[in-house]
Amino acid sequence: MMSKEKFEQLVSVYRATQFEACARAGTLTVATTEQLTLLIKLFDDPREFGLAYSGLDASKINVGDTIHFHVEDPRVGLGCFAQSLEDVLNFRTGRIRAQRFFLLDEVWASGDADPPELVARYQIVLKLIELFGECAAYLDKDAQELVLVDGGKLTIPVSYSVKHLTELDVRKVEELLSRFGLDTHREQKLSILAKEIRAICSPITLRNRFAFLLEHVAELLKRFDEGYRLFVADFSYEKIVNQMEVAKLEELAKIHKTFADVQNQILGIPVATIIVATQLKPTSAVDATLWVNSAVLVGVWVFAILTWLVLRNQLHTLNAIEEEIDRKWKKIETDYAAIKDIVSGTFTALKHRLRTQRVAFRAVDAVVVVGVLMAHIVYLALTKPALIFVCSYSVQLFQYLCDLSQSLP
Repeated sequence: MMSKEKFEQLVSVYRATQFEACARAGTLTVATTEQLTLLIKLFDDPREFGLAYSGLDASKINVGDTIHFHVEDPRVGLGCFAQSLEDVLNFRTGRIRAQRFFLLDEVWASGDADPPELVARYQIVLKLIELFGECAAYLDKDAQELVLVDGGKLTIPVSYSVKHLTELDVRKVEELLSRFGLDTHREQKLSILAKEIRAICSPITLRNRFAFLLEHVAELLKRFDEGYRLFVADFSYEKIVNQMEVAKLEELAKIHKTFADVQNQILGIPVATIIVATQLKPTSAVDATLWVNSAVLVGVWVFAILTWLVLRNQLHTLNAIEEEIDRKWKKIETDYAAIKDIVSGTFTALKHRLRTQRVAFRAVDAVVVVGVLMAHIVYLALTKPALIFVCSYSVQLFQYLCDLSQSLP
């Protein structure tokens, strides 16, 4: 059977026992067969469970009997029977990590909901010690002491009492714990915390260092916040700004490349216009000139469609670049909120360059559309049969629409 299950069985007996005032002796009325079976098993192994039956033979106990017995400490590996929280602090490594225990004066066991106020204070101190263990070189669990080595070895015995728990500024401890989330600066924060712990504890005598730290947790929080602000300021100007400048150059290069990739097509627009203007010839009959003019117009359409597809692709590329810039800005807001105002100008410049590039592509779009329209106008002006066909078809279409509108109710 696991130690946890054994201790839970012990706790069920503790809860059912009426203890004498300030004593480990108590009486219990056996209520059920299951409880009787459990009691006989526990009394049968006093070294394991610490229950000493006052009678001669535990096997002769019956349901309904009222028995008197003495409670000793169970095996250390099971847990702790504590009359007060001070016993928990004195139990093995009780000052640095949570143990299984039953608190007699509160009739409360570890694992129960709604801990008493003093137990809640004890639990938050354990969280604080866990944090200190992260920033220290190591936490010696056997000796119950923190060891810091940066700048010389400094030992801090984890020694405190119920009195220190009662006087603890819980709100300041919670604020300090809240500073250490899973962010990108956690390692740097731990280093700053270790430095401030050393600064506070170095002048204090060895045995009083941890208690002094608990008493001055508000000062520790203040010093940590000041140290972190200094770190952020240095980090911002020395690293983030440099990173943003590099990112700015990279994104600008990507934006410029979108135009450079299509500049040959764009430069081909005026060339294509000249070709169209020189290739179209006047004709009044359905002859070879008409078909040459028609082929040139088809070429205009092919060129316009290909140019449109290329420009659409480059605009999609600009959208992807903008999404990447937005992602980087959100990361700045999340991870470096304190310095986002400093680097916001970089992102503003990139956004402005994106807008300028989009305007340039839209202008090319407009030039292509105007060129296609002009090609059609010149084609119809020089190719009389095509003009007659278009006009005739337009009249017929107009007449059809008029007739259709008159037939509608």
